[in-house]
Amino acid sequence: MRNDVALAFRSDIAVSIFANADFSDTAFAALSPVPNGPESESGLAALTTEVQRRGLRHVGVIGRIDGTPEILLSILPEDGTRLNALRAAFQHYCTVLTIGDEVPWLERLHALPDMRL
Repeated sequence: MRNDVALAFRSDIAVSIFANADFSDTAFAALSPVPNGPESESGLAALTTEVQRRGLRHVGVIGRIDGTPEILLSILPEDGTRLNALRAAFQHYCTVLTIGDEVPWLERLHALPDMRL
């Protein structure tokens, strides 16, 4: 099994990374959790069109294992700040994905009566 595929399988959240030659333009494509349904097919078609329009190519995978992002790139950006920016963008992506699960729980918690009164 390829290392990038193994990383995606071991991760609770994983994305493919697409970038231009100097990593100044990047895009993520969800690998895990696996998108499903008709919207995922249209989303994949839109992503493919957008990646081609912007001249991006697949450069690696980022996955979150035990809460820690792990990155595997086929080429490294010359500027270390671009690598840090990829990690930060991925962490933000993870936050956006997981906050959807927390909102209903927080709403139920807020609706509980205050027993201190």
